[in-house]
Amino acid sequence: ALGLQSQSDRDAERETALRTLDEIAAAAGALREAALGLRSAQLSTALLVSRTGLLQALALWTADQRSGVRQDFALHARPHTKAITDAEWRWLETDLDLAALGVERNAALLWLGGSMTVHTMSGASSIQAWPFIGLPLDSLEELTQVNSPPEFYWVIENRASFERQARRRETLMALVYLDLD
Repeated sequence: ALGLQSQSDRDAERETALRTLDEIAAAAGALREAALGLRSAQLSTALLVSRTGLLQALALWTADQRSGVRQDFALHARPHTKAITDAEWRWLETDLDLAALGVERNAALLWLGGSMTVHTMSGASSIQAWPFIGLPLDSLEELTQVNSPPEFYWVIENRASFERQARRRETLMALVYLDLD
C-alpha cells in the first residue's frame, strides 16, 4: 500500500546492477576499474543501482563518441540537468577522468564590472556598457590593453553580491568575481 519494495525486489535490482557492472568491466576501457570498484563496494541497493546507471550511461556516451559539458551528459543519463547529485559528480570525478570521456566542465569565467574598456587582438569591449561581463579565463591571454583603468579592484567571492554591487558600482572601481564552474 505504501509502494515500498520487497526484499526480493531489491535483491533482483542488485543482481541486475551487478550483471551490468560485469558487462561494463568485461568491455575493458576507461570504465573497467570504476565498474570493478563499484561491484566490490558495500553499498545500499539504491546507491549501487544509481551509480551503475551512471556508468552505463557513460559507456553509451563513449560508445557513441559523444562530448559536451556536464549538463549534456546529465541529460543523457537522467531526465534533467540537476538529476545527478553533487555526491555522484564527486564519485565520478574521483573514479574517472571525465574530460577524457568527453564530459567537460563549463568554461571558467572571470566576471568584470566597472568603467573601463578592454582591448584584445580582435577588438575592444567597453565593460561600462553593461553592468558586468564574463570573460573565459582561457581567453585572458588575448587581452592587450585596458583603457581608463580603475583606481582599485574589488574582488567579491559571492556571485549574488558581485551582481548586486556591479549594478550600483562607482566609476573608479572594477569588480571581479571568479566563476570556476
